Amino acid sequence: MDHFIGGGSLGALALGRQPRDPEPGLADDPAAALYADLVASMRESALYNRVPFLVRLLFVSIGKRATLDMIAAFSSQIPPEPFGTETQHFTSYVRALDLPVPHLDDILNLEDALLEAYRTPGERCVTFDCGAVALLSALAEIRHPGPLARRRCIAYVSAAGIYFH
Repeated sequence: MDHFIGGGSLGALALGRQPRDPEPGLADDPAAALYADLVASMRESALYNRVPFLVRLLFVSIGKRATLDMIAAFSSQIPPEPFGTETQHFTSYVRALDLPVPHLDDILNLEDALLEAYRTPGERCVTFDCGAVALLSALAEIRHPGPLARRRCIAYVSAAGIYFH
């Protein structure tokens, strides 16, 4: 039974939380910090893989350090969940921050449509207020898109991919 309690304490420490009933010395164990780093890295990786356009837009707009700090702040407030659900919570979190990042709403709408396309069949339409191909091409190369002409562009999103009209 002690092993089960230790697992709960170690799990809490791995998530950066204080255990309710900590085992003596466990918080000072270097393994606890290692587990916390591993959990944080896995969560960052899951977000990068599931909402890559969003993370890349944040990297090139507010900087890598600020983006990683934002992810850490999100992770400290929201416990880990199945990755599809966690990424939806992250897009909602970013949306609520109301950052002054050009094209953020377009990218959030695209990422939400892509996440939904993974869960349920069908096609979704996402309207961009700029040249979407130029924007997504720049983000695929992890570079700032620069000024983009304002024009309406529609992306059709499904599990098969994205195409534009």
